[in-house]
Amino acid sequence: MPDPSAPFPAEALPPACALRTAGTWTGPAHGHVALTYAERVLHRKRLETQAGDTFVLDLPAIPQVNHGDALELTDGRLIEIVAASEALIEIRADNLAAVAWHLGSRHVPCQTAPDRLLISAQAEAMLAELEATLDRVFEPFNPLRTPVTLGHHHPHQEDAISAHSTISRTGKTQIPERYELPDHGPFDDTR
Repeated sequence: MPDPSAPFPAEALPPACALRTAGTWTGPAHGHVALTYAERVLHRKRLETQAGDTFVLDLPAIPQVNHGDALELTDGRLIEIVAASEALIEIRADNLAAVAWHLGSRHVPCQTAPDRLLISAQAEAMLAELEATLDRVFEPFNPLRTPVTLGHHHPHQEDAISAHSTISRTGKTQIPERYELPDHGPFDDTR
């Protein structure tokens, strides 16, 4: 006879087949999965909820999954994504906007707040020459979504991406024959 005081065995859940971004789903989640920023780039993976239930994730694309998003199982239940605490660098500076600009120009994922920035601890060496106070912290990391992760697209991006990849392969700068600037500002996401 089974021991009634023993914990319930973990459940094998059906596969997750869809991603629901934060704010597009409602109701209680069936479970939660805590993942670091790097672990939230998902496509096909076996995941375990905080309660020990396992499921397989099989998405058709590789999205950046963020805190508050949910994975929808084939039976309709939702598993909420929680940003796990991880080693980060907290940046404080009088010239915080300038530091943010330097990070952005290097495509460093960055979580912003009015009085500080958070970046991965792996990027610490890059900041040595900037006049900023750096502190090691351990907390959830939720960097801003980039236009790429939001699915934002400009008609000129094919040329820019093509030129960028050519630069990366050859080390030489090659300007595409046709390159048009967008007719709107870089922060205008109305199109």
